[in-house]
Amino acid sequence: MHHHKIVLALLVGTAASGAHAGGCWRIAELKGQSARALDGFAISGDGYSNKEFRVAVDGKTGAVSPSNMSCMAAGATSVLCVDRTAEGKLTIETWAIDEQRGKVIHTKAISGYGPHDGGNLFIGKVVGPCSGG
Repeated sequence: MHHHKIVLALLVGTAASGAHAGGCWRIAELKGQSARALDGFAISGDGYSNKEFRVAVDGKTGAVSPSNMSCMAAGATSVLCVDRTAEGKLTIETWAIDEQRGKVIHTKAISGYGPHDGGNLFIGKVVGPCSGG
């Protein structure tokens, strides 16, 4: 239950992070913890190695690449992405950039996928601005 409170606090903090200024950041070195139904929701170390993401905010529009999720700006440096299927499967992601520390906080909640249901909490590194965008 305690972990759910942490994710909820991150989601609320992300949504309340201020005016919609904008920017585009390249993200890498995401590391943290995840839990999946397949493993009885045991928390374990996880991350993305050798993968780079781009997180962009432009006014009220937000985008993450690569991703096929529907995204929106949730603040000046935050993006909220949702993917919901007609069958009730749901994935929600948040990306919150901490420009002062050069870090990103990334959360993911997955529901309706049976053994793959669960969540992630990762901290990554802002490795630079997006080139050309």
